Amino acid sequence: MSQYVHLVFSDPPAGVSDHEYNAWYDDHVQEILAVPGFESVRRYAISPVVGSEGSGGFRFLAMYELSCEPAEAIAALESHGLGSADSYIELKDDTASNDANQLDAGAGGPLPLPDWFAGVRFGSWNCTATGDTITLRP
Repeated sequence: MSQYVHLVFSDPPAGVSDHEYNAWYDDHVQEILAVPGFESVRRYAISPVVGSEGSGGFRFLAMYELSCEPAEAIAALESHGLGSADSYIELKDDTASNDANQLDAGAGGPLPLPDWFAGVRFGSWNCTATGDTITLRP
């Protein structure tokens, strides 16, 4: 595993099914992975356990492995218009009138902005490993 990871917790707005949200998000990560420094992602559904009352109510997690320090990866993300929900909406609004500049979500072409996107709650954290991976000692 990478020394650096970027965690994005999210929660879709009411009325958006998990299936619809995850289908869109699985395409959206292709936009993120096209940014230098973002190497891979694994997405998770979150299930509360003991002591998780302060989790903020997020239901999904995307864990991105980074190939560089988080500050460098986030700067690249921002330069591509993907640094925040607001900049992503602005990017999509700006590029909607100019198809040549739209972000490509992979083989499917440019990813349209869903009507419900502004209602998604996000929280993100950069993480740096504090040491090597630890496993059970023999």
